Amino acid sequence: MTEMPSISIRDKLVPGSHDTLIEVLGKYPRQAGNQVVLAMSEACLDLWPVTEADYNVAEEVEFQRVKITLQEDKYPKLYALYRSLPKGVKGVAIINLLNRHQMLRQVNPGLVTEALNKALALKQGGRMAVTTGGEIAEKKEPPAADVTLMVTREAGLAPRSLSETATEQVHKMVASDTPIMTQEVDDPLADLPPMNFA
Repeated sequence: MTEMPSISIRDKLVPGSHDTLIEVLGKYPRQAGNQVVLAMSEACLDLWPVTEADYNVAEEVEFQRVKITLQEDKYPKLYALYRSLPKGVKGVAIINLLNRHQMLRQVNPGLVTEALNKALALKQGGRMAVTTGGEIAEKKEPPAADVTLMVTREAGLAPRSLSETATEQVHKMVASDTPIMTQEVDDPLADLPPMNFA
């Protein structure tokens, strides 16, 4: 059996700069804490990507060493991000990003929960659906005619015929000038300087 590639991040957690991450990692045994933090950041990475503030190095009056292992198969986005970061700031940027995601979890737990549930649903191969209350329900595929009606209703189009498949309808919508609705979410803490509680 071949082992999946992994990266061990050995860096420092600085009280005052990484308090939220220190608190979360302290709640769980070492390996479980790492998995919780990494799973949340993997799910939140699309909403809140790495920012310039994540490159800032905290002043180390006192610190605690940490080792976090990124496995490519479990956390592909974080693994790819780590590999793409410049040398010398890889560990700092990832630790700051993990801390920022934990801070955002405190500020907006609903959005983080939704991102986690979506990530879980994707890992299940799309077999699960996330309800508006955050519960996970078994996903049942509707018949093709129902999908066509749902897709065309969402886009504000009348179906031309029920014999057209949903895929054909979607391709026509994308090819046309029909606007596709997307929701952008701004990182509320992105422009803040690193926090210092000294």
